[in-house]
Order: sequence, then C-alpha cells, then structure tokens
Amino acid sequence: MATRNIFLSSTFDDAVTPLYGWQMSDTVSHVSGQGVNGSKCIYFAPTHLMKPTLTQSADVIPGGVYRFKCQAKRGSDGDDYVREVNLEVSYKGAGGTWVTINKNFKKITTSYTEYEHVFTIPADITSENAWFHLRIYSPDRYNYLETWVDNVELIGDDNVGNEVGTYVRMPKAINFHTSTSTSSPIAYTIWRNALSKIVEKAQVGATTWYKFRRIEHGDGWCRAIDLGFENDSVPSPNTLYVGKINAVDVRVRPEMNTSGEPLGKYPNGSPIGYRLTSDPSWHETYWGFNPTKIGYSQSTYITTETKTTAQLLADIAKFWYDKNWDIDDFGMDGKWCQWWVNFCVTQAGLAGQNAWTTNKNCTGGWGAMSSTATNTASVGRVFYTRKDGDTASHTGIVVKIDWGRVYVVDANYEGSTSLSYRLFDPSALPSDTTFLGYVQVSGT
Repeated sequence: MATRNIFLSSTFDDAVTPLYGWQMSDTVSHVSGQGVNGSKCIYFAPTHLMKPTLTQSADVIPGGVYRFKCQAKRGSDGDDYVREVNLEVSYKGAGGTWVTINKNFKKITTSYTEYEHVFTIPADITSENAWFHLRIYSPDRYNYLETWVDNVELIGDDNVGNEVGTYVRMPKAINFHTSTSTSSPIAYTIWRNALSKIVEKAQVGATTWYKFRRIEHGDGWCRAIDLGFENDSVPSPNTLYVGKINAVDVRVRPEMNTSGEPLGKYPNGSPIGYRLTSDPSWHETYWGFNPTKIGYSQSTYITTETKTTAQLLADIAKFWYDKNWDIDDFGMDGKWCQWWVNFCVTQAGLAGQNAWTTNKNCTGGWGAMSSTATNTASVGRVFYTRKDGDTASHTGIVVKIDWGRVYVVDANYEGSTSLSYRLFDPSALPSDTTFLGYVQVSGT
C-alpha cells in the first residue's frame, strides 16, 4: 500500500488558528528561520508545551497506521539541559476518554535529527471520535528546543475512494457549503492534504455532491469537481429538476440573455421546475401564463431542492396563496379556477406533458384527465366537482393531507377573486354539487 501524506509543511505560526494548522504556546520566546518544505522553526521554553493542534485536519481512519515525523535539536546557546523530545499522539477511545501514545527520544544533540513515531488508531474507534491531536515537546525544564514537522503519513489501511464511508485527501483548500448549492453559506474550510470521510453523496442536476462531517463544525457539502472527481452521471437535457428562486424578481427570459422583455418575474422563494441547457449559467424555466412558451432564468438564482414533482406542484399552489395574489395580479378573468391550475402546472415544468393546460375551462381539463380519476386524495393531485347541468364546474390542487383531512388551494371558490386555502371534504359538498374525482397530473 502506498504511503500517503496527510499534512505537509504544516506552518508554525501564531497567526494560524488551531483549526487550520499548528499553534504554539502563548509564552513561546520567538519564531525564527525556515525549516524543510518551508515550515518555520520554533524555539520555545521546554516548560511551555505546545498546545494540542491540528484539530480541524485530524480525522483518521479506524485501524489506520500512521507515521508522525519531525526534526529537532537542542537550542543553539550551548546549554546541555535539553536532552529529550516527546512525540505525542492523543485520540478519543472508548466512552470518549482521551488515550495518549507517547514516544520519548533521549540524547537530543545540537544538530537536527529526524524522529518518527509510528502508531495505530484502534479499528473499533467510533466515527465521532476518529480524530487526534499531535504535539511535540521536551520534558526538560530548562532552555529551548528547536523543531519542525516533516509530515504525518498514513502508511496502512488506506480506505480511499469516492463512495460513502471512504476517505478523501483534500487536493486543495476547499470551502464546504451548508447545502448542495454554491450559493448556500460556507460552513467551514478544509485545507489541503487534510483527510476526511464521506458520509453522504447526492446527485443534484448534473452535479455530484459529497457531504463530509467535521467534529468541530458538523456537516458540509462540496462538489465532485472540487475534489478532482468526475460527476457520476450527466442527466438527459429533458430531466426535470425541482428548484427554488433565491433572489428578488428573477426574470423568465425568452432567450438565454438579459436583453429580451421578460415573460414574467418569479418572486423570491418561488418553487419552480427547471431543465438544464447547453449553457450552465442558464436554466430552462416556465412562466405559468404561457404553457407553450419555454423561458430561461439565470442558474445562479435557482437553488436545487430534493422533492417530488407532486410536492412541487402543491408547493407552488400554496406559495401563491401565501403571496396573497388575486385575479388581477395573475392577469386572469372570469371563472379562473382552471386557468390558475394551468398556471401552477406550467410553473412546475409539466405543461409539455399535459396539453390540457392550454384550455382555460374546467370542461376541457376534466375531459382530458377524467379517465384517471380516483376517489383517493394525494398531494399534488387536482380535484374536480360539478354543479347540476355542468360537465365540470370547479377545480383546485391538493396541497396537504393531515390525518386524513384534505386541504386544497383553489381559485374562484364561490366566485372569489382571491385564492382560497381550505379543508376539502367531498362528502360535505352542497346538495347541488357533485364530486367528480382526483386526477394525477402527468409527470408527478
């Protein structure tokens, strides 16, 4: 098995916090010179021990065999009291109790000598305790010790890969996000050569994302490309993705540029369906007023979400109710219940699979979908009712089911010019109204 460095040229520097490198005691006398690989030499009073360090970059493989190497010599003022150096490794064992593996070297000379400490992390260590502290110090009570770290290497049981449960050595300093979006906040940074374990993997659009779990900061996500991995799959351009608008008044453009008159504007937080385009900076989007018209929105303003298209359709309906938009805001008129359902289905990116969305009356919608009607409600399904003499009279979208109670959002309920959010009970309809059924929108 090939030896692999975990930490190279770790910098001794007061300005570097313990999360990102080595830190020395506040009472260190001074820092001077340059060691091998550009790391700094440190001279410090031997009674002042170096603080435990590298906590950010110290995730380890249970059962892994490591080699900790450094160079050290006595201080250059000629005093003979400094004769020993310790390389100490501490890790959390059973029950979270710290276990220390210390290796002592005697007869330190005034010339630089390399010392190494090979140690094994127990195979049964729990994942939440799979990290360690390193420190170098002299047990002597006088004078100074000069030292630097060559490297820390994993020399056995190297479980490296790009699947859940395997480990990755960071090829560079990488920012990890709170979610699977580059526009989400940065949770923390893992620095070059740090070793960390993959705990989850997700495919979001055309991008493969990996989740890592850090003892200090919790979970963070990064892209496959950041780690030097290939995406696992490149989806078809026809694949529909669920997203949410993350900026104010995001335009739906007729072309992939900002010069055209927008088809519409999504308010911040709008749930939408989208598809990929040949230009990664633009996504194909859909403004609900134009079922047959494809639009485009800038991808940076769209955060990908993981949910079903049925839930997406329900979320769109509830979103517009919560926005308090009415018939005038949508630019609709008359008996607008079917028109508004078409609007939501279009915004979800499903109009191409549901040709009935070009028909603004309930008769056309029901006629196209009646063969799939059922008495079973489900989130994202569309309900239809009729009054005496009509083929179909009213429609809306199921947005929630709570302990068997069905909640819907509908337009034009009892002639209202606003959207309604209400409990819907087919068994309690007025005597002149008949429940026709729930139908499933194609693509959900």
